[in-house]
This record gives sequence, C-alpha cells and structure tokens, in this order.
Amino acid sequence: MSKGMRVGFLVCLWLSAACAPRVLSPVIGGNTPAGAKGNSGTAAVVSGPVSQDARLRPMSEDKPVAITSDRLVYTQQGQVTVFTGRVQVRQAGALLEAPYLEVRSQDGQAVARQGIRLTDSERGLTLTAQELTYKENLAHAQARGNVRVSSLDDKQQPLKVAGEYLEWDAQKKDMKAREHVRVNYQGMTATAEALDYAQAAQVAELTSPDAKPDERPRIEQDGDLITGDKLLLKIKERRYEAHGSARAEITPKENGRPGPGRAKEKP
Repeated sequence: MSKGMRVGFLVCLWLSAACAPRVLSPVIGGNTPAGAKGNSGTAAVVSGPVSQDARLRPMSEDKPVAITSDRLVYTQQGQVTVFTGRVQVRQAGALLEAPYLEVRSQDGQAVARQGIRLTDSERGLTLTAQELTYKENLAHAQARGNVRVSSLDDKQQPLKVAGEYLEWDAQKKDMKAREHVRVNYQGMTATAEALDYAQAAQVAELTSPDAKPDERPRIEQDGDLITGDKLLLKIKERRYEAHGSARAEITPKENGRPGPGRAKEKP
C-alpha cells in the first residue's frame, strides 16, 4: 500500500476517535448552584471567582467536572446556568476554555461561545472554534466558525483538520465537516467543501458540490495530485477512489522524492 493510501486510512481512523472527545457532559443538575439564592422564575447571580463542581458522565465513565468563571447567572425556571468571563471546564486531562458557557439542565445541552478552545492532554488533541454546542456527554456536538482540530497519531505525528463547521454523532458513529475543509498529515494535503465519514462502513467521502473544475476535491503529496468530483477513502478495502472526471498528475521521483526540475506528467 502506498504512503498516500496509508495517510488516507490514518485520517479516517483519527476522525472516528479524536473527533469524539470524552469530556464535559453539561448536566449540572436541577438545584440552584452553591452560594446562589433564587425563587422559581428568577435569576440568581454570583460574581467571581465562581467555582461549580458536579458529577458528570463523559462518554463511558463518571468523573468529576469543575467549572470556574468570573460570573455565574442561574435561572431556576428552565434550569439555565450561564458562566461568563474566564470560563474553564476541567475533567480528567481535558479542558474547555471560553468567555461564555450556557448550560441547560433540562435537555442536557450546553453552548460555549465567543471563541472556544478544547484540549485533551491524554489524546494530544486541540480544538478551537467560535462556538461549540453539545449534548449529554458529547455524544452529539457541533463546532462552528473557523474550526481547527489538531491531534497526534499513534507515532506522535501531527494531524490537522480545518473547516467552518464540524459535527460528530457518537451514537451513529459518523462525522462531517463543511466549508473550506482541509486535512494536513505528513506532507499530504486534502481539500474539499465537504467531508463525510461513516465509521460503520469505514468510508470517508470528500466532495465539493457545485464546485468549479479547479475547486474539486483534491489530494496532494510529494508533488502528486489527484482530483475528482468525489474522492473516497475506503479503510476496509485499503484503497482510495476518485469518481467523476478523475484526474491524476504524477511527478517523476528520484529515490522516492520528486526529481528537481521535472515537469508533471498529465494523463
């Protein structure tokens, strides 16, 4: 199997694991936070530094979560807690940072806004975005606005994914990225407007709907280029495919590297 194919498989495997981090279930509970007093339908305000501890359920295990912020506003009706200022949510080796975090206990949903950063030291994972919305124990989440994800593979090699929108569903075991999607790994760059990964089938699909010929999905590595209307990375079959106006540009190699001054061969 070629280096380019191995890269594709590693990208898909990483997407299924690293894009479903195990941290930060938003359920805080139905009671007024410690130090706050309020009647039904009213808001209780606590100014910082604020600390809120809870027992939450991240993915498959139960570990404590600590939330700190400069200010906390709790509304008993609807059971909504808003943390503002220097918000930090810690659980095990994971940390979520944002200027704003809203937690709704009734439906188990949380929204972090105004520029978020999620790190997981155990996975070597970092995710940044303008907004992160998630439910329960991150079983379903969406990141929006200048989304950047970086992680390390099993050999500690960096892998980066970028786009304007990223969504994962741990129950359906799928993930999708949208708008200006870019994947970088060991000299390989894949670009498209949409990326869909289905873990059950172990297939990642790169597409660019309504794209111009020069904006179609593409994979570049070592001077080689593959484009098509649709690119498929098939993990089970250990191959990738280009469908619809498929095109390849191959640079002659010298000792496994592109030869200097060589023109690309175009089929």
